[in-house]
Amino acid sequence: MTRVPEQDLEAYQGDDWDEIADFALSSGDLTGAAMWLTVKRFPADADAAAVLQITSASGAIVITPPTTAAFSIPRAVLAPTVAPAGSYHYDVQVLLAGGKKRTALRGRFTIIPEITRA
Repeated sequence: MTRVPEQDLEAYQGDDWDEIADFALSSGDLTGAAMWLTVKRFPADADAAAVLQITSASGAIVITPPTTAAFSIPRAVLAPTVAPAGSYHYDVQVLLAGGKKRTALRGRFTIIPEITRA
């Protein structure tokens, strides 16, 4: 069984983020792949009930260069204001061009409550 890499993400509610979260798969080629990042309250929730879901098809996940298995997620698209403060579960799934599916990353996504709401 392959262990899925874990990385926790954190955002401060209401803040605008300019940084980009960069990731790379341990091996592989993402040419022609599709990717999803899904954030849920509980792992068993249906995708339709997700707090947030972004995709490579929408351009929110950038696969570049695909032959190095690298991808990035602009933190701004993780929109901390979309969800209430709290601790969530997330994963990044990849559907490779050949039809194989794998989970590239998983962890907790925490939105820290803001104090000043100016």
